[in-house]
Amino acid sequence: MSDAYIVTAHYPSTISYCLSALFLLPSAISTLSFYIAFSILPDRSDADGGRFQLVQKRVILYCWKNPDLRLPSCGRRRPSPFSLINRLTKPDGWGGAPRPLPGSSSPRPPSSPSARASSPTASTSPTSTSNPSARARSLATSSSATTSARSTTSSPPPGPGPTRPIAQYSETMAALAPASSGGESVIAEVEMNAGTDQDAGTVRVTVVQAASVFYDTPATLDKAEKLMAEAAGYGSQLVLFPEVFIGGYPHGATFGLVVGNRTAKGKEDFRKYHASAVDVPGPEVSRLAALAGKYKIFLVIGVVERSGYTLYNTVLTFDPLGKYLGKHRKLMPTALERVFWGFGDGSTIPVYDTPLGKIGALICWENRMPLLRTAMYAKGVQIYCAPTVDCVTSWQASVTHIALEGGCFVLSAVPFTRRKDYPPPPEYTFGSLEEEPSPESVVCCGGSVIISPSGTVLAGPNYEGEALLTADLDLGEIVRAKFDFDVVGHYSRPEVLSLVVNTDPKSAVSFASDAEKTFAGKRDDVSKT
Repeated sequence: MSDAYIVTAHYPSTISYCLSALFLLPSAISTLSFYIAFSILPDRSDADGGRFQLVQKRVILYCWKNPDLRLPSCGRRRPSPFSLINRLTKPDGWGGAPRPLPGSSSPRPPSSPSARASSPTASTSPTSTSNPSARARSLATSSSATTSARSTTSSPPPGPGPTRPIAQYSETMAALAPASSGGESVIAEVEMNAGTDQDAGTVRVTVVQAASVFYDTPATLDKAEKLMAEAAGYGSQLVLFPEVFIGGYPHGATFGLVVGNRTAKGKEDFRKYHASAVDVPGPEVSRLAALAGKYKIFLVIGVVERSGYTLYNTVLTFDPLGKYLGKHRKLMPTALERVFWGFGDGSTIPVYDTPLGKIGALICWENRMPLLRTAMYAKGVQIYCAPTVDCVTSWQASVTHIALEGGCFVLSAVPFTRRKDYPPPPEYTFGSLEEEPSPESVVCCGGSVIISPSGTVLAGPNYEGEALLTADLDLGEIVRAKFDFDVVGHYSRPEVLSLVVNTDPKSAVSFASDAEKTFAGKRDDVSKT
């Protein structure tokens, strides 16, 4: 006999916990049994009076004994129904603050979204706004059904299992993820497909908000693997890391630069930064490819690329088969970045046509370049990745505009770093600051987010610490959005406005082969006669 326990979803601040009955289903033929429970939740009014639509449908599918049919997002240990009921009825069972990742600390204890929205801490948070409703939503988002964040201090969860499209299982579901400690499982809530378009696929994605291990690329790769394993445990099919996660972003570093001179210490700082970069291809890239294959994910990750003695701000993309798909080099480094990073060219603006949809990436402020964005739209990008280190609140307006303008999903991964994540002084100093910050001082405050083509925030922004933000993308929403506005289609005027993109690779030196020289000589001879 096999069992199927059905538990309906719970949301913070709802009046009741809808718990379904315990079903026992004898199965003499099949070892698989499961039931689907739909919980239709109404709108909720928060403490500030703001109202917003909650997830309308969600389903829990679990407790089947055939491992070949197990959802990638589910843990392999089945909890008892009583442990689930106890967790659902605890105030902090669901909806607390995102669980911190290794080495991070949450500045606020778990509490209800409305309580956090009205707390003094919330009023000074980067997410605070003058609009109480907006403030409540932004703070609640990090603990709502749109975000899953769990500690990775324990060993990584088991592999993701079969990589079937999530849409094959249900339109909406709440994922059961392995607990970080003890024998009890933790339910991780995720924004789900609205289910209005049965033909549209659903893609589960995770955005990583974490710090690099500065000047230590092997340790950063180890940390990246733990985060990939965590995301794969949720059943994520695509994982996005922040800008230059491998190699690190040198916040506050000056590299000894003054007009007309470079100091000896600054040159040594650059040598160490150059040493922490990666060659493409190279051993670090091979390891990233192997990790993508191991966890069966599309991996989009920022690296500091080393090409000879020049460094580039680069994004690499890998597929679930462990294949390196290609790279994008940042076209325009910002401000002082132009001193230590080279410029990309039009040959590395790829959009990859994958089973998940068309995936592309631009880096940080080049996302504010209208013509470059237009080139991405013309290539049909559907899942637009925007890794960055821009944690100011105005970045949220930028990525929301991109989602609306391009009719695409936008995933933005931002690191969360503190002073202690960088080497101690005098090895590493923040030249822009008069006083050395304390180890716990926040350097980059996060703000990772996932936004739909309609401009709806599906997960984040998170300003609380290192976290994983996970959401399900209903690709049918792209078609619905482009019905209103297709910037390179029915809402374009090519006879008035057009764009030419030079995709030729640029090099300081070009060497002509002997065959080309011979052909050129013959052509010159012909032209003279």
